[in-house]
Amino acid sequence: MQTTLSFTSPLDANKFSHSSRRLAPRRNYTQELTSRLSLACTLVNRGNIFLAKKLAREVALKAQSLGMYIEFEAKAFLGIIAYDQGDWVSARLHFFQAKASLYPQHPSYASDCRYIDFLLKRLDNHSTPKQCKISLAA
Repeated sequence: MQTTLSFTSPLDANKFSHSSRRLAPRRNYTQELTSRLSLACTLVNRGNIFLAKKLAREVALKAQSLGMYIEFEAKAFLGIIAYDQGDWVSARLHFFQAKASLYPQHPSYASDCRYIDFLLKRLDNHSTPKQCKISLAA
């Protein structure tokens, strides 16, 4: 495999609801999901693509249910894996899902939209994954 993936966690990756106050410690979903996505990158780099895709899907689903911005990174990650494997249809689907999961209020919204548009344009040009190095950076 030619692509080396890396993931840098965003600083403000989640939305917390302050409506309920509990005495029990809160689970840090941001840290947990960021760690899982980072592990998925490591797995891809070591050749275990199946497990990496499974982890990334779990991160995307959990982030979607919690309304967290990391959903974008997970779906873009799945698109990059599909792109690297030459599965253009799945890559396009994941990139469109990633773009749909963006929050316009997020500070990196404009740059993330440009990034996904760039990836979709590469798909339109039918370039091969071996011609470029794609990395996922939050």
